[in-house]
Amino acid sequence: MTLGESIKKYRKEIGLTQQQLADYLSVSPDLVSKWECGNRRPDYEIVTRLCEIFKVPATELMNYENEVLREFGDLFPEVIERDQMISIVNSFLEKLCDRDRIMFVMRYNLFLDTKVIADKLEVTDSNVRKRLSRLRTKLRKYSRSVPK
Repeated sequence: MTLGESIKKYRKEIGLTQQQLADYLSVSPDLVSKWECGNRRPDYEIVTRLCEIFKVPATELMNYENEVLREFGDLFPEVIERDQMISIVNSFLEKLCDRDRIMFVMRYNLFLDTKVIADKLEVTDSNVRKRLSRLRTKLRKYSRSVPK
């Protein structure tokens, strides 16, 4: 089950409309709809608030393994086992400079929006987007160079 499907499931279980959930979170109902359809992902702070509202742990709301596989699945040359993929990503992270590692983790572990990352690192949003795009390209190349 994707994060969006989980949000929809738990929202309906407690009898909230998208509008009501949006009001609780101080976001637009359109954004809630985008989360549920899988077009956008809530950031870490919103996931934490959703867990409080739904009274479920983050591990139940967000199947982290599926999120990581969805995010990085297209970067690997073929279907590989989860543990091997995690090992490759961790090895890749060790090779990055601190700033790139922090940016990568903020985006792909905490699922922070690029604007939030830009504010925290005091850089422009376009700079964050460019660096993350380059990091994804580097990860793709790195994953193909690592012996299987």
